[in-house]
Amino acid sequence: MILAAEARRSEDFTMHPLSRTRLPGSRARAVMNERPSLAPVVLAAVLAAPSSGFARAGDPLPACYELMLVPPLEPEYERGQVLRDMNENGVVLLDGVLDADSVGDLPQRQTAYTWTGAEAVPILIDGLMHTQGLAINDRDEVLVLGGHDADVFNGSWTEAVVWKDGEVLVRISGLEDFSFEPAGWINERGHVALRSVYEREVYRWAEGRFESLGSWDAVALLDDDAVVGFDDVAGEIVRWGDERTVLPSPCESSLQSFWPKFSREGEMAATYECDGESHGAIWDDGEARELANPLGGDISLIDVNDRGDVLGVLWTSEDGARVPVSWRGDGELAELPVPPGMESSEFWAMNEHGLLVGVFARGDPKELHFFVSDGDEVMELPGPALVVGDEFSIPRLLIDDHGDVVASVEGEFDIYRFPTLYWRPCAGEAGKS
Repeated sequence: MILAAEARRSEDFTMHPLSRTRLPGSRARAVMNERPSLAPVVLAAVLAAPSSGFARAGDPLPACYELMLVPPLEPEYERGQVLRDMNENGVVLLDGVLDADSVGDLPQRQTAYTWTGAEAVPILIDGLMHTQGLAINDRDEVLVLGGHDADVFNGSWTEAVVWKDGEVLVRISGLEDFSFEPAGWINERGHVALRSVYEREVYRWAEGRFESLGSWDAVALLDDDAVVGFDDVAGEIVRWGDERTVLPSPCESSLQSFWPKFSREGEMAATYECDGESHGAIWDDGEARELANPLGGDISLIDVNDRGDVLGVLWTSEDGARVPVSWRGDGELAELPVPPGMESSEFWAMNEHGLLVGVFARGDPKELHFFVSDGDEVMELPGPALVVGDEFSIPRLLIDDHGDVVASVEGEFDIYRFPTLYWRPCAGEAGKS
């Protein structure tokens, strides 16, 4: 069944006065790879458009979305799924977490797997008891960590593996008294960056060479194999290509913190702190250009795309009200629409067309709902609301350049009691967003 509705506009939306500033833009790029065919189980769309006036280039939102539930890897034993990543081919990377009380003699208690819409494919590595997914690139190469301990919840990740279609392409092992942090990156060359648990040592594997880059906080591996991050001891922004390079600081005084976001092609935007005040900037040819913040409170950046659009949040200096905003590639600042009557809302990600995905809460007990927006209209995604009540919960959302959306919700003690949700535009709508 398909339920589609015309966009409903509402005037019940408070806009804050935002000034407009010009910033340098960058070329847009859209990657439209072939996706697997998905069999929908629910088709619906509920539209709401609480505001207008957002300068936007591109096609409108799809008329409707289809919903699928990602199946469990081990239905009898799985207590939940952990969403890790999604690539532009629509392949989703997850972990299947098995119930510790029900595992019995099963050889693994946590298994990374990919889902293509047709089947769940476990990532099993000879000699490893457990695998944890980290990232997947657009060549469908997957970076996972592996452990030998019987209890995954108290064990260590002692190996790193690049895997594709059942084949191990790279295996990093044999490091004595060594454990990886559960974080890492793989680029479009199939090269990887990792961090150790001890001393925050950063490692890079490229072209058969595994090397240490010193102790600092790496946060991204770019497609040119440069590793970028922040050295909080020296207060320096570090880019390590063939050698370590310190990027110019955006602060006139000391740089106290630095939280960057990267697009696929290396556009960088960051939230940073100087003298106890938060700022946001986008980098152009190695130089930081500060983003406008007319509300005078804190600022936090969430995502950036290749054309220089930045998604973020501003807080008012008077009452700390939270205002979702976007800085376009040409520097235009605008407040983003959210459905009226919501207790709280949050945008989480943005694709190359400027399409946004977010989550909002309403009701008692509290329910989580998911939505997409083009910055003008807001569309609630179909499907049952996830009732979380007063429980601790952290949603995770991803969106690709086709407009496909995948989401999961983490509960207390890493328990994922809800299924992973996957939406795609209805037939004939893909690629419009």
